[in-house]
Amino acid sequence: MDSTPGGTLSVITVEGSPVDGEKGVFSAARKAAAHVGVLDAGVLAGNLSAVCDQLGQVVAAAETARGGYELESFEVSLDVSATGEVRMIGSVSSEVRGGIKLTFRRRA
Repeated sequence: MDSTPGGTLSVITVEGSPVDGEKGVFSAARKAAAHVGVLDAGVLAGNLSAVCDQLGQVVAAAETARGGYELESFEVSLDVSATGEVRMIGSVSSEVRGGIKLTFRRRA
């Protein structure tokens, strides 16, 4: 049995990026540019799985260099594009409106 999900997911995309203090016509136009599209669930699942595999390698390397400390858990924030691309968010700011937050914990 194939464990890859099929079908599609609804995704909201917004054109452009907000500017600090943006008001008036420009913010209304940006909101109007938002639209709902579809995202292939299988593509998202594959990309998310690949990112998790890569993060597992990072954690394994961090555990060997922990210097006497135990790595209990770590969190990452991911951005998902309208096409299903998964990217790690390097710096979190108020402009990040959505995405996926993953928390990894050691198995008991």
